Amino acid sequence: LTLVASSVLGWRTRTVRLEFNPARKIHVLFGAVMGVAAVISMIMSVHLPGGIIFDLRSALIGVAGFFGGPPAGLIAGAIAALYRYWAGGSGMPAGLVVIALSALAGIAGHYFAGRRPEKLWQITAMSGASTLAMLIGMLVLPAPSNTIVFTELGLSVQLLIFPAGFVSSLIILQGRRLSDERRLMFAAMQQSPDFQYVKNRLGQFVVVNRNVAESYGFASSNEMRGMTDYDVVPPENARVSFAAEPHLLRTRHPIHEKMRSKTTPTGEPRWSSTSTSVVVGRDGEVIGLTGVTHDIPEHKRSDADIPNTRHLMQQALDDLLNGVHR
Repeated sequence: LTLVASSVLGWRTRTVRLEFNPARKIHVLFGAVMGVAAVISMIMSVHLPGGIIFDLRSALIGVAGFFGGPPAGLIAGAIAALYRYWAGGSGMPAGLVVIALSALAGIAGHYFAGRRPEKLWQITAMSGASTLAMLIGMLVLPAPSNTIVFTELGLSVQLLIFPAGFVSSLIILQGRRLSDERRLMFAAMQQSPDFQYVKNRLGQFVVVNRNVAESYGFASSNEMRGMTDYDVVPPENARVSFAAEPHLLRTRHPIHEKMRSKTTPTGEPRWSSTSTSVVVGRDGEVIGLTGVTHDIPEHKRSDADIPNTRHLMQQALDDLLNGVHR
């Protein structure tokens, strides 16, 4: 059970970096991970006389086919079947039957759920099918081992394989939902005309939108993940950002509409407004910061310059009057 939980949690953690890869690639990798986990489960299995082994492979293979479809289910099943064939023993044919039925149950459940499992009853049905696959495998063992094994381990199968498949499915389903939410937020950022970014506490970019990436000469947003300001701007500019961010993280006071000006390659001044605020986790601790920068159009820029213009005019008038009085 620890192995199953570790394998599924490890995969969920890894998918954060894989989620923007093609779906087929992710499914193939998912199947390979679950197949290797099934092999390790068989290595750590309960060994019975005559080369019969009992393990939780059916839960892992069923989960692979259920969430990854045919690519994941077939790959996980093939890896597990190769090992079970190599292990041999009188229970080997029955073991191959368990693997085949588990992969078939997972793939069938995948299509039955519309290729997107997301309901509790679908997870329950898949977990029950994985449990049934192992029970059928026990019944096809050579006599009289089949009756003895089924009587002695039938209840254990139900108490272990069903919850293993059920909990694993819940973990993967929750990970998928979080991934979908991240994709929605990322898509919204990409469509924004502004420059948006999110940093962690170390000042590393977690996500940026297309405008930010292109402004620094990168082809895609993913290329900037893990970078800091020192990787994309001159050191003197990076030092300014790094000096301001710790104060923001400590005080949690957002910065609204901070005006900035920089010279474009053509020599023209370019004005922008930046707002920065901290991001707080569920435990109330600061986990990073987010920033939004938008360009100020020409007419807005003129409005912003009115106070400065008035000041200069007043100063010129005062100087003129002082000259007259003298």
